[in-house]
Amino acid sequence: MRTWIGIIGGMWAMALAPSAEAGEFAHVVPAEQRWAASGPGGTPGFTRHVQPLLGKLGCSNRACHGSFQGRGGFRLSLFGSDPQLDYDGLVKEERVDVTDVADSLVLVKPTRQVSHKGGKRFEVDGWQYQLIRAWIAGDTPYQPGQEAVVEKLEVVPSEPVVLKQGAKVELHVRAHFTDQTVEDVTALTQFSSNDDVVAAAGADGQITAGRSGDTAIVATFGARL
Repeated sequence: MRTWIGIIGGMWAMALAPSAEAGEFAHVVPAEQRWAASGPGGTPGFTRHVQPLLGKLGCSNRACHGSFQGRGGFRLSLFGSDPQLDYDGLVKEERVDVTDVADSLVLVKPTRQVSHKGGKRFEVDGWQYQLIRAWIAGDTPYQPGQEAVVEKLEVVPSEPVVLKQGAKVELHVRAHFTDQTVEDVTALTQFSSNDDVVAAAGADGQITAGRSGDTAIVATFGARL
């Protein structure tokens, strides 16, 4: 049995210029390691880390806060298409609290410390919590037009071949940014399959082969432009 899984890069990569040679880029620590309990931490970027994480968690899809009407009095742009709208929604609608960071709604609701119809999205001691907390503690930085953007999105392996039903292959996504850095953004990337019967895509980028056939796995990081 032979299953071929074609890869479609995230939407940011489609209309942007080619990146510089890989050797010119500096590799940075992935988000899930950087904001882990033992990680180096630091202040996340809004469009680089916070927005993609909200997308990964499902917060900005049409069934949640990304719907036209929003949900629970809070609205995000659909699939993170409007960074300014998302930033204003978080900051101006008081979903963050820079004076008492741990009391921010964007932290206490997804961890179910208070009622949240969307259910639990991450743990209080998880890297996702620490990432958002660090952004709020850093005074919610966002500089439109000045933040580094994705120049190229690379999926590895790009065309995996799986020869046995039930076999698995792990995809890794690397984003090349305009500030000459490259970051493994697998943990911030959304994965989906065009045909789950042929190949199912896990949230962590693990692909499981099904019946014989061809399909495409879509890897989306950040805004769907």
